[in-house]
Amino acid sequence: ETAVSSKTTEIEVSIGYEGTNFCSKTPMTHDNCNSDKSKCSYIYNHQTQKLTIEGNGEMDDYTIDNLSPWSVKRTLIKEITLGSVTTIGSYAFYECKQVTTIEIPNTVQSIGSHAFSKIESLETVKYNGTNNLCLTNVKTFENITALTIQIPIEYSN
Repeated sequence: ETAVSSKTTEIEVSIGYEGTNFCSKTPMTHDNCNSDKSKCSYIYNHQTQKLTIEGNGEMDDYTIDNLSPWSVKRTLIKEITLGSVTTIGSYAFYECKQVTTIEIPNTVQSIGSHAFSKIESLETVKYNGTNNLCLTNVKTFENITALTIQIPIEYSN
Protein backbone atom coordinates (compact mmCIF):
# COMPACT_ATOMS: atom_id res chain seq x y z
CA GLU A 1 0.00 0.00 0.00
CA THR A 2 1.37 3.38 -1.03
CA ALA A 3 0.63 6.57 0.90
CA VAL A 4 -0.22 9.59 -1.23
CA SER A 5 0.56 13.06 0.06
CA SER A 6 -2.21 15.64 -0.10
CA LYS A 7 0.27 17.89 -1.96
CA THR A 8 0.62 15.48 -4.89
CA THR A 9 -0.32 17.05 -8.20
CA GLU A 10 -2.44 14.92 -10.48
CA ILE A 11 -1.82 15.01 -14.21
CA GLU A 12 -4.75 14.72 -16.57
CA VAL A 13 -4.05 11.97 -19.09
CA SER A 14 -6.16 11.57 -22.19
CA ILE A 15 -6.99 8.11 -23.46
CA GLY A 16 -4.87 7.30 -26.50
CA TYR A 17 -2.52 10.24 -25.93
CA GLU A 18 1.15 9.34 -26.23
CA GLY A 19 2.74 12.51 -24.86
CA THR A 20 5.06 12.59 -21.89
CA ASN A 21 3.60 13.81 -18.61
CA PHE A 22 5.68 15.13 -15.74
CA CYS A 23 4.69 15.69 -12.15
CA SER A 24 5.94 18.99 -10.78
CA LYS A 25 4.59 22.06 -9.05
CA THR A 26 3.12 23.03 -12.42
CA PRO A 27 1.68 20.06 -14.28
CA MET A 28 2.60 20.03 -17.95
CA THR A 29 2.28 17.91 -21.04
CA HIS A 30 5.23 17.87 -23.43
CA ASP A 31 5.75 16.27 -26.83
CA ASN A 32 6.89 16.96 -30.38
CA CYS A 33 5.00 18.88 -33.06
CA ASN A 34 7.22 18.05 -36.00
CA SER A 35 8.10 14.73 -37.57
CA ASP A 36 11.75 15.80 -37.21
CA LYS A 37 11.49 15.64 -33.43
CA SER A 38 14.62 17.75 -32.83
CA LYS A 39 13.12 20.83 -34.51
CA CYS A 40 9.84 21.59 -32.77
CA SER A 41 8.09 20.59 -29.57
CA TYR A 42 5.31 21.83 -27.35
CA ILE A 43 4.54 22.20 -23.67
CA TYR A 44 1.02 22.58 -22.30
CA ASN A 45 0.79 24.00 -18.77
CA HIS A 46 -2.39 22.69 -17.14
CA GLN A 47 -2.49 25.39 -14.44
CA THR A 48 -2.08 28.45 -16.65
CA GLN A 49 -3.72 26.79 -19.67
CA LYS A 50 -0.83 28.05 -21.80
CA LEU A 51 0.43 26.19 -24.86
CA THR A 52 4.04 26.94 -25.78
CA ILE A 53 5.50 25.85 -29.10
CA GLU A 54 9.29 25.64 -28.89
CA GLY A 55 11.98 25.10 -31.46
CA ASN A 56 13.08 26.55 -34.75
CA GLY A 57 11.63 24.71 -37.67
CA GLU A 58 8.48 23.91 -39.51
CA MET A 59 5.47 22.68 -37.61
CA ASP A 60 3.78 19.66 -39.10
CA ASP A 61 0.56 20.08 -41.04
CA TYR A 62 -2.50 18.45 -39.53
CA THR A 63 -5.95 17.65 -40.95
CA ILE A 64 -9.50 17.61 -39.66
CA ASP A 65 -9.12 13.83 -39.29
CA ASN A 66 -5.61 13.99 -37.78
CA LEU A 67 -5.46 17.05 -35.51
CA SER A 68 -2.42 18.30 -33.58
CA PRO A 69 -1.24 16.34 -30.52
CA TRP A 70 -2.47 19.15 -28.22
CA SER A 71 -5.94 19.17 -29.80
CA VAL A 72 -7.24 17.09 -26.89
CA LYS A 73 -6.77 20.30 -24.84
CA ARG A 74 -8.09 22.72 -27.49
CA THR A 75 -11.14 23.78 -25.48
CA LEU A 76 -8.94 24.49 -22.43
CA ILE A 77 -6.05 26.43 -24.05
CA LYS A 78 -6.25 30.15 -23.20
CA GLU A 79 -2.85 31.34 -24.40
CA ILE A 80 -0.50 30.30 -27.19
CA THR A 81 3.18 31.27 -27.32
CA LEU A 82 5.19 30.46 -30.42
CA GLY A 83 8.96 30.05 -30.40
CA SER A 84 11.10 30.53 -33.48
CA VAL A 85 9.06 28.29 -35.77
CA THR A 86 9.21 29.07 -39.50
CA THR A 87 5.77 27.77 -40.42
CA ILE A 88 2.51 27.25 -38.58
CA GLY A 89 0.97 24.01 -39.76
CA SER A 90 -2.50 23.49 -41.18
CA TYR A 91 -5.13 22.95 -38.47
CA ALA A 92 -2.45 23.62 -35.80
CA PHE A 93 -4.73 25.60 -33.46
CA TYR A 94 -8.10 24.63 -34.92
CA GLU A 95 -10.93 25.14 -32.39
CA CYS A 96 -8.73 26.47 -29.57
CA LYS A 97 -11.88 28.31 -28.54
CA GLN A 98 -10.64 30.34 -25.54
CA VAL A 99 -7.63 32.05 -27.14
CA THR A 100 -8.16 35.80 -27.61
CA THR A 101 -4.73 37.00 -28.86
CA ILE A 102 -1.95 35.34 -30.82
CA GLU A 103 1.47 36.87 -31.46
CA ILE A 104 3.19 35.41 -34.49
CA PRO A 105 6.99 35.65 -34.23
CA ASN A 106 9.01 37.29 -37.00
CA THR A 107 10.51 33.91 -37.90
CA VAL A 108 7.18 32.68 -39.32
CA GLN A 109 7.06 32.77 -43.11
CA SER A 110 3.83 30.87 -43.78
CA ILE A 111 0.62 29.81 -42.06
CA GLY A 112 -1.25 26.71 -43.19
CA SER A 113 -4.89 26.20 -44.05
CA HIS A 114 -7.34 26.43 -41.13
CA ALA A 115 -4.45 27.04 -38.69
CA PHE A 116 -6.57 29.44 -36.63
CA SER A 117 -10.06 28.42 -37.80
CA LYS A 118 -12.95 28.25 -35.38
CA ILE A 119 -11.20 30.12 -32.58
CA GLU A 120 -14.41 31.88 -31.67
CA SER A 121 -12.90 34.23 -29.08
CA LEU A 122 -9.88 35.27 -31.19
CA GLU A 123 -9.79 39.06 -31.41
CA THR A 124 -6.21 40.00 -32.29
CA VAL A 125 -3.40 38.48 -34.34
CA LYS A 126 -0.10 40.38 -34.11
CA TYR A 127 2.76 39.84 -36.54
CA ASN A 128 5.93 41.84 -35.94
CA GLY A 129 7.97 40.39 -38.76
CA THR A 130 9.28 42.20 -41.79
CA ASN A 131 9.05 39.16 -44.06
CA ASN A 132 6.16 38.63 -46.41
CA LEU A 133 3.77 36.39 -44.54
CA CYS A 134 2.22 33.71 -46.74
CA LEU A 135 -1.24 32.38 -45.92
CA THR A 136 -1.61 29.10 -47.80
CA ASN A 137 -5.40 29.25 -47.85
CA VAL A 138 -8.14 31.82 -47.39
CA LYS A 139 -9.59 29.64 -44.63
CA THR A 140 -6.65 30.24 -42.28
CA PHE A 141 -8.92 32.40 -40.09
CA GLU A 142 -12.27 30.82 -40.98
CA ASN A 143 -15.31 31.32 -38.67
CA ILE A 144 -13.83 34.17 -36.64
CA THR A 145 -16.20 37.11 -36.40
CA ALA A 146 -14.32 39.93 -34.64
CA LEU A 147 -10.69 39.78 -35.74
CA THR A 148 -8.04 42.49 -36.04
CA ILE A 149 -4.81 41.49 -37.75
CA GLN A 150 -1.88 43.77 -36.90
CA ILE A 151 0.91 43.64 -39.47
CA PRO A 152 3.65 46.28 -39.65
CA ILE A 153 3.64 48.38 -42.82
CA GLU A 154 6.74 50.19 -44.06
CA TYR A 155 6.24 53.55 -45.67
CA SER A 156 8.68 55.21 -48.04
CA ASN A 157 8.70 58.77 -49.39
